[in-house]
Amino acid sequence: MKKYLITILLFGWMGVVWGQGTFNLSFVKDSIVISKSKDSDIIIAIPYTYKTTKGDTLANKYILTFSVNESTLPNSDYSIDFRPRLLSSLQENETVYVRLKKDILTDRERRLDLKINIKNDDKDVNDHNLGDKKNFTLIVKSSVDVSDDYTLLSYLGTNFDMADGKTKAKNLFFATNVFVPPIESKNRFGFYLSLYGNRTMSNTDSSRYSNRAFKVQPVNDSLYYRVRGSGSIVTTTTADNMGVHFSPLIKINKRGNHHFNLYYAPSLEFVWRRINTLRTYGAPTELDTVYESGFIPNRVDLSQNIQTQKNEFDFSVGLVGAFLTYETKAVSVRIHSSVGYLGRFHKNSRRSVVNEVLGSETIAPMDKAHDIFYTGRAWITEAVTGITLQAEITNQFFKPRPFFGVTLSKAFKLKDIGSILSPLVNK
Repeated sequence: MKKYLITILLFGWMGVVWGQGTFNLSFVKDSIVISKSKDSDIIIAIPYTYKTTKGDTLANKYILTFSVNESTLPNSDYSIDFRPRLLSSLQENETVYVRLKKDILTDRERRLDLKINIKNDDKDVNDHNLGDKKNFTLIVKSSVDVSDDYTLLSYLGTNFDMADGKTKAKNLFFATNVFVPPIESKNRFGFYLSLYGNRTMSNTDSSRYSNRAFKVQPVNDSLYYRVRGSGSIVTTTTADNMGVHFSPLIKINKRGNHHFNLYYAPSLEFVWRRINTLRTYGAPTELDTVYESGFIPNRVDLSQNIQTQKNEFDFSVGLVGAFLTYETKAVSVRIHSSVGYLGRFHKNSRRSVVNEVLGSETIAPMDKAHDIFYTGRAWITEAVTGITLQAEITNQFFKPRPFFGVTLSKAFKLKDIGSILSPLVNK
């Protein structure tokens, strides 16, 4: 009995001795991911906890510090805001601060590994720590400004042709956009420049004709016949556009999420439009056939499609305009709207016909039209693949004439255009 009593007392005494000087210090998280800033230092708060234990009898002698383990972040890029402290002075929830210095250079990912370090009279007593998170990793991403990735982009893709009621990819779309936002404390104004070529649709109109000669066919030199009937006509108007757009940018929102920005953006735009009008005649229903003699008119066959083209030149000044951007490392969203004066120039069609009949070499004068326009455009670009969806609509107030279009393209850096076009150049 004495032997067992002595054994219990011995283990109890050893447990008391071993329990002396234990403590519980632990980081709240294992790691944090942060990105460098090009404009200012970043202060990162790293929380940790301190819990008292029954064996925490030397708290007024143990000193807490933080040491750096195998860091790939240069010493010049950071500083730790912490002075050695006695454990007895700690609260349950504490914080150590790391100042990450601004950096304008693009860099690879770096890591800063922190370790809780406890000493007693310069003796390491970290093995007395009962905490479960004794190490912390600060993952530092590159200081690349997101706006740099979207500043200068070119796009190559296709328009969606919706004229026949079916969405299908058709016709080439291309654009080059230059987006230079104003930078606070450096410049007050930025600008947006776009050079583009696309196809927009104006309208599709369905109508019918009745008791109309839809075919004239000569029989011989003095005899011909007319076929009269009724049927349907579908008139589709599209425009192939070549344009240049320019907007100065004045930032409106001063604070808030740095990914979101709103600008006042008046605009100047010049567009050359080639207006295509296609009349598609449905199968006619024949009513009667009339034979006539005498002068034979030109052959008419309304069963065939008739297409006409004309050129127009639009010059617009947008006095009221807004430019909204939301850009992250994953996506770029840009929305632009504008309202202002529109001047349209096109050839005088009547004078052109007269000149052709008379054989005159005189250039027909240009007709002018004036109106108030409004337009809206939206660009959504996925950063990894560069896939871009773009939509736009333009219309007039007094004489409504909408043009709308949707495009799908791939965005690429202008410097990469050589690799894209090399297969064509090398042929």
